[in-house]
This record gives sequence, C-alpha cells and structure tokens, in this order.
Amino acid sequence: MITHVPTFLDGEYPLGLAIDPDKANRFAEAMVNTPSIYQRYSVPSLGRDFDGVERYQAAYLMSELHLGEYIDLLPGIRWERDYSLYHGQSYRAVTIGGSKQGAPLEFTPLTTVRDHDYWLPMVHLTLKPVEWLKVRLAYTNTLTRPDYRQYAPITYITSQQDQIVAANSSLRPAQSRNYDASVSVFNNSIGLFTVSGFYKRITDLIFSSRYNTGPGVDAPPGSNVPPSWLSASPPIYSYAMNNPEPAKIKGFELEWQTHFWYLPWILHG
Repeated sequence: MITHVPTFLDGEYPLGLAIDPDKANRFAEAMVNTPSIYQRYSVPSLGRDFDGVERYQAAYLMSELHLGEYIDLLPGIRWERDYSLYHGQSYRAVTIGGSKQGAPLEFTPLTTVRDHDYWLPMVHLTLKPVEWLKVRLAYTNTLTRPDYRQYAPITYITSQQDQIVAANSSLRPAQSRNYDASVSVFNNSIGLFTVSGFYKRITDLIFSSRYNTGPGVDAPPGSNVPPSWLSASPPIYSYAMNNPEPAKIKGFELEWQTHFWYLPWILHG
C-alpha cells in the first residue's frame, strides 16, 4: 500500500513514503466483507464525522488626521461577522469484547449555528513635541477565534459511562481591548531608546475545561448533552469554554538601538 514519491518541486522537498489511494480504497472494500474485523459504522468512523460551512464578513473605515505640526491622529472602526453552520452528532460509545468499538447507540444528529458580529473601534495618537521625542498612544480591539474542532457538535459518553466529551457549539471568539503607550527618545549619542507599556482586558477567553455534574446541575450550554446522561454524574470534558471573568494582562518593554559610533576601534559601529 506504500508508494515512493522520488521528487516533488524538482526534488527540493522530498516526501518519502506516502499512502497509495487506489490500494487503500481496494483494501477498504475488501475489509467490508469481513465484519468480524472491520466495523464500517463503528464509533471511529460514524461517530467522528462532521461537516459544515463558515462565512466571514468584514468592513472598516479609517482616517488619518494631521492636527498641526506636532499631533497625528489615526482613528478607525472595523465591523466583523462570522457565521458557521455545522452538522455533527451525540451518541453513546459501545465496546465489544472489551476492546473493539461497535456501532454507537442513541445516535442523534445535531445541527448548530453560530452567528457573531462585532464593532471594533481603534485610535492611534502620535505626539512630537520636540525633534528628539515621540509619544505614541493607542487603543485597539482584537479578536481570537476558536478552532472549528472546538465547536463542531460532537458529543459522546464513554461505554463505561464515566465521562462525557463534548465540543461547545456556543463558543464565542475572545475579544481583547488593548491599551498601549510608548515614549521614544533618539539622538546621535543615545541612538533610539523606547519605553513601552501595555494593558489588555480579554473577555470570553477560551480554555479547555472539566465540568463536574451532579444532582441539580445541568450540562453547560452548547455541550449538547442529553439530560439522561447525567444520572450517574459523569464529568464533562469540554474542548473549550468561554471564561466568565475577564482576563487582564499588563507589562512594559524596554528597547535600545545604537551603533556606538562614538566608541573607539572594534566597538565602533
């Protein structure tokens, strides 16, 4: 089933060994006739399938304003929308003979839709009070989108019913509001010396999570867990959750660039 690919891109990127698709298909067709070995509709094939579509739209408006000789202003706003529709399923995993997985039980097709839109304003201000000094202030909004595998609706409970694994079809992008300030000093002796500070406030930060269930505790929204699965209080392992509390990051940076043109001999330049 293995074929050798001797050259690709004129031999600049050797691939080594690769699967022969024709032989792989012939192998699969032959295995269909041996159901004791090959389970065509078992959990690894049927339970992991999903499909979907995603659409992204964006528009922005920006202007550059010179307010006199010493002030530059760059305001703008961006609108973004992301839409996704995915088909997946929830099911109970089944183990046959202690190791081999069989056809899933309680197989339920799922269709989920995510639709988010954001207005993202920003402004950059540059001050140049003297020739050797520059001050920059900025406020921006940025998004971090989750991976599609984190929200494509696949939910299952293990054959031992001791844990549930679920994607989060309600997962939202994380949004960061960023505040930045920097002061730069430059002349022939110093070179360029910059002090910068930043502060970020991130809402809906995305992280993986274990969610404990129990009497009176519902499954988290977007996990697509049937209520009947919670009778034994199994934990739910979610690929991703949105942090209900904002995350805050702050810090500063120092940067110095110089050629040491005034130093002697090998230190010069």
